[in-house]
Amino acid sequence: MAAERPTSGLAYPALVDGWAAEAPGAAALRYGDRIISAGELARSSRAVASGLESLGLKAGDRLALWLPNVPAWLIALTACARLGVTVVSVNTRFKRAEIEDLFARTRPRALILWPDFRGIDFLGILGAVDGAAVDSIEFLIAYREGEGRAALPRIGVRSRAVDYAALERTEKPCDRTGGRDHGSIIFTTSGTTKAPKLVLHTQASLTDHALAVAHRFKWREEGAVTLQVLPFCGTFGLSQANAALAARCPILLEPSFDAAQAVETIRRHRATHLFATDDMVAKLLEQSRSDADFASVRFWGYAKFNPALETLPEDAERQGVTLIGAYGSSELQALFACQDPAAERAARCLPGGFPTSPAGRVRARNAAGAIAAPDEVGALECRS
Repeated sequence: MAAERPTSGLAYPALVDGWAAEAPGAAALRYGDRIISAGELARSSRAVASGLESLGLKAGDRLALWLPNVPAWLIALTACARLGVTVVSVNTRFKRAEIEDLFARTRPRALILWPDFRGIDFLGILGAVDGAAVDSIEFLIAYREGEGRAALPRIGVRSRAVDYAALERTEKPCDRTGGRDHGSIIFTTSGTTKAPKLVLHTQASLTDHALAVAHRFKWREEGAVTLQVLPFCGTFGLSQANAALAARCPILLEPSFDAAQAVETIRRHRATHLFATDDMVAKLLEQSRSDADFASVRFWGYAKFNPALETLPEDAERQGVTLIGAYGSSELQALFACQDPAAERAARCLPGGFPTSPAGRVRARNAAGAIAAPDEVGALECRS
């Protein structure tokens, strides 16, 4: 008999609301010199939800998030979950063709973007997109951090410019918590053989996985702090952030990856948990100037992508870093599995490992459709 799948029974906003109820003054996010408490995170998400609702957004609608790692990303995702609105996750590196394809297929009613982030011409990219791909967008919502308030262009035939800060100032907060069966986020796959596929996760999927990851990786331990260098727009980064919220673990948030700054943040704020791609790990190791830089780190998970970095685990150990291989996908979510941190290096640093959730199941099926024998080549089937 198949094992019963454990569920939390919670919708996505409960990750924030539960923390705010337990410890409203606890530091949830550190963003530059700003500390955002759990209570502030919950209040902001309720205000933004009310603001979006006043624009007419409702359950079943889609909102595209085209932002770097800023607090507004998690606030907007939580706000949308309260309303049953599905977020379309947009990579900040996407160009015209990718934006055009994504918006044509997902048909978002609203788009939140930071027009002036790091000199990237987001508005120019958007302006070059075929009009038919963006004619569903009714609200172009601009997030800014102190820069000027240049007028936003009109896209499509009916778009209206909205200031994100005005949404956060909404006086009457939304009191809803969302539903587990509502779609929460759409990711794009890497599209290695064809155009990227779209992957939809429900609020139940995000919430239950976050709780499983938080438990497996011991983020509830005293003094746990996580450094977030992976982008929220992909499942690797969002799975990490969701688990931190579930564990009531403060997040050190960087808008984009800067290796020197990240090393300084780890050392100064005593980060205990982080995840990175192998090329990120290599850059962090290169920037280290002291054996004390990574002394606080208890768990360092990484994903293996670059064959040129085969010696990375050995190089890391020489600098006092114990790397642990992780496995996931947009369909399963990241951190679906990870290796045993106590294993020997050769096994510990392989991709894959053991399912994070006790409900996780893995098998292989051969070309004839039968369950594959040990060492037989087959198609991987996972239940997450």
